Amino acid sequence: MRSTTLILIFIILSFSAMAQQTKLRLVSGADHAPLSYAHYHHGNQKGVADAEGHIVVQFIENAPLELTHLSTGYKLIEANELKKALKGGTLQVPAGEGYALQPVQVIAFRAQKPQSDMLRVDYKGGLAHDAGSFLLSTPVVAGVRKSGSYGVDPVLRGFKYDQINVMIDDGLHAAAACPNRMDPPASQIPMNMTENIEILKGPYALRYGSTTGGTIHFRSESPVYSDKLKPLARISGGFESNGMIGRTEAMAGLSKKSLNIKLFGSVSEGGNYLDGNGDTIPSKFYRQSLGVRASGKIGSKQQIIFSTTNNRARDTDFPTLPMDLRKDNTWLMQIRHDYLASGKTLRAVRTQLNASWVDHTMDNLTRKLNPRTMNAISLAKTTTGGLRSEAEFKSGAAELFAGIDYRYETAEGTRTREMLTGPLAGKTFYDNIWQDAFVGRAGLFAEYRRQAGAYLLVGALRLEQLQARAGKVDDKFKQTYTKTDASQMYPSISAGASTAFGKHWQAALWLSRAQRGAGITERYINFLPIGLDANEIVGNPVLKPEINHQADIELQFRTSNLLASVSVFGAYLTDFISQVKTNMTPKLPSSPGVRQFQNIEKASMVGTELMVKANLPSGLNLTSQLAYTRGQNLVIDEPLPEIAPLDFRLALQGNYLKNKLVPELSWRSVAGQERVSASFGETTTKGFNVLDLAVSYAILNNLNLKVSATNLLNEVYREHLSRAMRTTTPPSPLYAPGRSFNVYLNYRLN
Repeated sequence: MRSTTLILIFIILSFSAMAQQTKLRLVSGADHAPLSYAHYHHGNQKGVADAEGHIVVQFIENAPLELTHLSTGYKLIEANELKKALKGGTLQVPAGEGYALQPVQVIAFRAQKPQSDMLRVDYKGGLAHDAGSFLLSTPVVAGVRKSGSYGVDPVLRGFKYDQINVMIDDGLHAAAACPNRMDPPASQIPMNMTENIEILKGPYALRYGSTTGGTIHFRSESPVYSDKLKPLARISGGFESNGMIGRTEAMAGLSKKSLNIKLFGSVSEGGNYLDGNGDTIPSKFYRQSLGVRASGKIGSKQQIIFSTTNNRARDTDFPTLPMDLRKDNTWLMQIRHDYLASGKTLRAVRTQLNASWVDHTMDNLTRKLNPRTMNAISLAKTTTGGLRSEAEFKSGAAELFAGIDYRYETAEGTRTREMLTGPLAGKTFYDNIWQDAFVGRAGLFAEYRRQAGAYLLVGALRLEQLQARAGKVDDKFKQTYTKTDASQMYPSISAGASTAFGKHWQAALWLSRAQRGAGITERYINFLPIGLDANEIVGNPVLKPEINHQADIELQFRTSNLLASVSVFGAYLTDFISQVKTNMTPKLPSSPGVRQFQNIEKASMVGTELMVKANLPSGLNLTSQLAYTRGQNLVIDEPLPEIAPLDFRLALQGNYLKNKLVPELSWRSVAGQERVSASFGETTTKGFNVLDLAVSYAILNNLNLKVSATNLLNEVYREHLSRAMRTTTPPSPLYAPGRSFNVYLNYRLN
């Protein structure tokens, strides 16, 4: 009898234990795609999901589920949420920072939770009129600043201009019409409709183009459909005391079962600001943006998205350049078709058409010049267009993205010089700025991902064909070059592997050999002063593709309360495209000389990035970041120009009253830059420290107020990449704004 009782107890306990061993399917996205081979930890249990996303766990009270996957990054699922999912058999894992350990940084604006939306979008992302300036919130990105408040040109790990790919929604681009890049591509981004920014560091994301520096990818809000007709609305306003800057933005629309449409707009305007010394910096600007984004479902498997944006700027000061921006009128358009397949292998096909038109005018007519030797006006236009089609396949543990793309750019413009003094007084000269240049790029690309045991393997290939020509070649340019057309084909390849080990560690290694064909400026700019000094710059139509051999190594440590990561990269560049001083005769007698775009035999970029995020007691969290890059011209053994110095950030943020009250104190410390290029006449800069203070408060569920003080200690400082002001003699530094008190208010309907 006793033995029978023991057997019954054993059977009951066994069935009880088996009942708690539950099979759970991990899925993500609108199509509920399985998270194949996701790594998981729950209590003392850990493992890897199968090809269909299944895991088997025994639920442990108060123990969260930790997940790591390529497409979602690191996720912490709370115990009560896991318990509910186990009852239903499926766990929907939220989208997150994809490419978990690729060299990527994601700046999110619109997370799904209201408190994240309240803290990140409405006071910051929704009111930024310049995407380049917003990118400076991470030390990985520096910026070339030529105006006090407009048109910051991003620099990623020392790579800049055509070395980095700035794009919207997988393929939409804009090309600067101003030779001096008053209107860099980042200045055309509709920030109040941006959901997140992916900063893809290094030449690994070959799906988006051939680049040697990286890709900055602005992603718009994804359309959300509702069963019933639902109105959508948001309005924001802000004021900054230093510069008397006013900002407004708004969005209105509706969604229903098969339709989502939004109208959006923003206006920002400001005047001159004061630096830390109390001196006035010319920084007047005006910027507006209006647009529409419409999405519609066709059945259950297809979707069409159309967007158009019109950006306008006028009467904007550029004290570091010979002229100011008089007007800029830009159109951005995209139409996209998404097909979600139901087959076992083909998962989706996404196709899009893109176009942009930039009409830009600049002059020196309002400049206070003494003596005024000439009146100058430049009219310039650029056009970009392209198409992209990508198919997504999945089979077992493997995923494949493959497709084609085509992108072209054209540029035309004329500078008019009316001479007022000297022997040429009364004469007018017309300069052919862009020579009606054209550059077209056609590409074939593929990216393959496979989970092999504990390792995630990724490989990418791209083959690109480039065509370039000048439709209206200038006489002086003809005397310099016998050949002005170019046709080139070049391949790029990248590969990487990441793995999770132990309970909290992950590591990754990425390798690439990528090539980039020269752009319009590098090939066809026609004797204009667009560099660091007053030397005229001339393009070179026979430039060879720039080649980057790069490696990235990253190590991460994650727990529920701590994230620490360190990455190191090294790039060996051959046929590096730079400017070299020549004996050519400049067009203007007042110019000190001419620099020519040339291929440098070899150069290098090396650097590191560190990040620590920690949840502290008393509702506090700490974020610390550091970035450093060292560039070197290995031919003349000299530092490369325009490399930002070491940049360190520390931010302490609190969350109180159920996330209604959010104070934040942030400190930025930048080292002096002693490594400068003598051949470019680059000057050293001193280090500085800046302290900011902000408090955000949710007055109502949908009404948020933020007040802040930037540069609280009124530090006098100059960013190393800011150009010197030519409005003074001799040129003086473009110092950053001094102390400013700011207020922002945001209301959203849903």
